[in-house]
Amino acid sequence: MALTRDSCRNKWLEKLLQGIQSVCSLENVPLGDELENSGIGMKAINGSQRADDKEMASSSFVKAINRSQHDIILDGERFCWPDDAVTVVIALERASHGSLGSNFQKYNQKMRQLDFNLKTNVLLAKRLLNKELELSVILNMSPNELKDGLTADEKATRILRDLNECR
Repeated sequence: MALTRDSCRNKWLEKLLQGIQSVCSLENVPLGDELENSGIGMKAINGSQRADDKEMASSSFVKAINRSQHDIILDGERFCWPDDAVTVVIALERASHGSLGSNFQKYNQKMRQLDFNLKTNVLLAKRLLNKELELSVILNMSPNELKDGLTADEKATRILRDLNECR
């Protein structure tokens, strides 16, 4: 049984989770096959009423990687792996599919951007996990905004603040 009944979406869910995980330092856990050994928290999936969510909960992928939970430290903040990450990643992928799913090329392009930036940008991953940014804002961020982990307005505000501090 598949997570979403769509192998492409399942692949992106897995890649996004691995991207979040790659910027997290896990406590007391080897990093090797961590995704397979720690996995998707069932709380994130079981609470929903949607049929595809219930199917996700019973999938062999979820069962195989839902063995234990660990605290992760991301830029000084503590999160529960995998529950905190899975809830947000599922919502992000679902929002992306909802807005871009009718155009496979745009959906894949946005997912590639998100995957790359979540793997390389601790600030963006932290803000995603903290729910500091609305999903629609993340989906509409430019490549430079994703790279910086800040919207254009936030970056401008930061630059002005830094200039004022230099004076």
